[in-house]
Amino acid sequence: METEYLNNFVTLAKIGNYTEAADYLFISQSTLSKRINKLESSLGVALFNRSTKYVELNEFGKIYLKYAQHILSLEEQCLKEIKSKLPSENRKLTIGAIPSMSRYGITELISEFMKSENISVHVMTGQSGKLEKMLLNQECDFAFIRQVHDFNHQFVKQKYTVDRLVALVPKEHYLSEFDSLSISQLKNEPFVLQPENSRPYNYCLSICKQNGFTPNVIFTDSQIDNILEFVSKGMGISLLMKKLVSHLEDNKVQVIEISPPIMTEVTFCYNKSIALNDHQRKFIQFLKKKIKKFETTSKIY
Repeated sequence: METEYLNNFVTLAKIGNYTEAADYLFISQSTLSKRINKLESSLGVALFNRSTKYVELNEFGKIYLKYAQHILSLEEQCLKEIKSKLPSENRKLTIGAIPSMSRYGITELISEFMKSENISVHVMTGQSGKLEKMLLNQECDFAFIRQVHDFNHQFVKQKYTVDRLVALVPKEHYLSEFDSLSISQLKNEPFVLQPENSRPYNYCLSICKQNGFTPNVIFTDSQIDNILEFVSKGMGISLLMKKLVSHLEDNKVQVIEISPPIMTEVTFCYNKSIALNDHQRKFIQFLKKKIKKFETTSKIY
């Protein structure tokens, strides 16, 4: 059985909910369900007691969890030993980051590090869930993640910066006259959001539900410019992070603060199980100096 299936099983066992586990693994709920069913079919026994809201390990599942965790641990140790044998000159850092990395100064940070330390860096972008999976699979050294999910406490985490949610409304909309808006004031509006089932999308849905309504989402897109275009045409309103629209020059869209403020955090993470090499330690030291400098000058990316 593929170790990816074992990782899916262990994650579901820890979280106890298909929806949350699928989001954590950056796969669909149906894919997770099929993988667990295939795993159970290969073993000839069910591993979970299921209800409409949660799942929990049964007697067989508890036995299998112990061995699944051991297999995954052995795989990590194997990869770790192989990497440790690579010549140092062949090593380069691989850093993952959310697609909006330039808005948070991450691009500039990595560029400065490469110039000052003369160390090669490969940068990969992806949604937060994908980056978490890459860290767990040791496919990258570090990652800058928004709203990190670390249910099993497998990451070392360092707060990098924060951002706040804002509302975007058409300039001619009656809400554009407000200096700030509460989430509940948006309940009757059509919404234009980031991709369905992405972390930003689920976060906005959760916030709306906490305020007593389910938003009417009429359009989703990964491109912020497309979302802004929809809003500017008067087709709906949006909720986005402020730094993603700080460059906005469209006079047809009004950016309005949310009150009370809703904050999110961009976090620097790496896998606890890795033995840091010289390049990795240098980047961590470089980052910490930058963060300390920003805190001293009260500057936030």
